[in-house]
Amino acid sequence: MGEAKKRDAALRAEFSRVLDMWSFPPSEAEARTVAEVEALPAVTVERESAERLEWARMKPRLCHDNCAWYERNDPTGTAKSVTGWMREPTGNYVLHAVVNVGGEYRCITPIPGEPSRFQFIPDPDIQTVRQDDNKYRHTRKGFEIGAGIRPDPAKTLRHIEVIRERLASGMDPYKAMDLRTLD
Repeated sequence: MGEAKKRDAALRAEFSRVLDMWSFPPSEAEARTVAEVEALPAVTVERESAERLEWARMKPRLCHDNCAWYERNDPTGTAKSVTGWMREPTGNYVLHAVVNVGGEYRCITPIPGEPSRFQFIPDPDIQTVRQDDNKYRHTRKGFEIGAGIRPDPAKTLRHIEVIRERLASGMDPYKAMDLRTLD
């Protein structure tokens, strides 16, 4: 298999894994969590430049690791990791972590193609525990959180099916995952 095909297969597998993370049944706990999160205030977060994140060796999709490392190694001792929610164009809330340094919120996780400023909802009710296998477990008032929460689970599950069909048809993986083309 050529390198391009290997990269394409790996990308499809990664996107499939992400879809699996959002493919859980709706629950009353999720609906209650969405309602509570929507009542929380949002803050504006500045994303560090791609060059600075690359220099600092921050890893994509590992926001909790990046923020924990930054908090431990901040020479001023003032940085705090903050867990909360980033809203997707679909309306879903993605679990995310940023750092608060002196009252300024900064995103230190590389996310290609995302804006340099975004709204973030800090959530003091989220409990984050790093487990023995170095994975994180996030709970909020007893509700276990995976990738995030969905205001409209049925819509999200419909979108997932469309994306899976696109991926299976051989469509370019980035185009298949383009959320702007789903509704």
